[in-house]
Amino acid sequence: MTSRSRRSNGEGNIRPLPSTNWNWRHTVGTTVDGRQLMESGTEPTRREAERVLRESITDFERGLTPLPKFLTVEQWLRQWLNVKRAELALTTHANYKHLIDRHILPTLGDKRVQVLKPSDLRELYAQLVERGYAKSTVRQVSVILSCALQDALYDEIVVRNVAQFAPLPNTKAPEKARALDVPEVRQFLAVARSHHLGVLFEVALATGLRRGEICALKWRCVDLNSGTLLVRENLPVVNGRPVPGPLKTEASARDIPLAAETVALLRDHYERQALYAPHAESFVFTNPDGSFVNPNTLSRWTRQLAVNAGLGRVRFHDLRHTHASLLLRRGVPVEVVSRHLGHTNVAFTLSRYRHVYADEGRVHAVGLSALLSGGAT
Repeated sequence: MTSRSRRSNGEGNIRPLPSTNWNWRHTVGTTVDGRQLMESGTEPTRREAERVLRESITDFERGLTPLPKFLTVEQWLRQWLNVKRAELALTTHANYKHLIDRHILPTLGDKRVQVLKPSDLRELYAQLVERGYAKSTVRQVSVILSCALQDALYDEIVVRNVAQFAPLPNTKAPEKARALDVPEVRQFLAVARSHHLGVLFEVALATGLRRGEICALKWRCVDLNSGTLLVRENLPVVNGRPVPGPLKTEASARDIPLAAETVALLRDHYERQALYAPHAESFVFTNPDGSFVNPNTLSRWTRQLAVNAGLGRVRFHDLRHTHASLLLRRGVPVEVVSRHLGHTNVAFTLSRYRHVYADEGRVHAVGLSALLSGGAT
């Protein structure tokens, strides 16, 4: 008895179906366990099936048929995220994993990557909006899918990035950052100074440090003689736990000059801290037992102090916005402020951190006669 031979790659056939349609198929490779991989489809007529088969075989011979067909969205995203681990900050990697597990996989995880459609992504985004998620969350989900599918395109796993054809729906506006004005800063500090780490909030307002940066700050990075603070370490929160990690960006590594008033605050704090914590390698701001401050705890303290001061909701990050806006209001060059904040460009500083205070509008109110004067022709 003659054994049935296996088709070679690119070899195909067509056959009629009971529905009167015609099925076409051809081999495109084999799996690791020896099973043949097939490219197939159904057309209404024999002639149409022959035409599509020829086109598919031509695409395969030109290397335009992506593999593997059996890869699911979950399999690809987990593989992609594992490869990306070396490129991403700890917090970014943890956030991506959280968003993938919580929002993407329950809806798209079982779908094959190659049959994913723009409508699948639009439906996912719409579901997130209906469930009340902010625009920033939906955008992060779309960024993950767009980046992962673009890499799948580069690896010839898909023939197009469907995320490019799935625009984001309208969503509720994200919470706006807030910059305290001078009276509000004084109200906040009047309450904060009663806290055992009141000096931390004064330094935060004077330097604009991020919460991970100020929690990770050690005395060896503070030169009280030259009045310089070196930002070199970060303490991000990953999966609910603070983990020492790299700075947010390359520009985050910076030297911040300190005003004499800030140096005096830190010098006094240094002397008082000697009563309960060693200085060599110790953190600048610690709990009474000498341990570092959890960034999440710092955020909670900030919210509570603001409420106690009658200011409503204030986040720790709002102190950073306050620092930037007050400096810019005083006429400090935006290039200097941007460097203080560890930004890569001044445009970002102006667009995100420059808050115009109400009294600035009144100070710069100009009448028509003044506008028309000045010697212009």
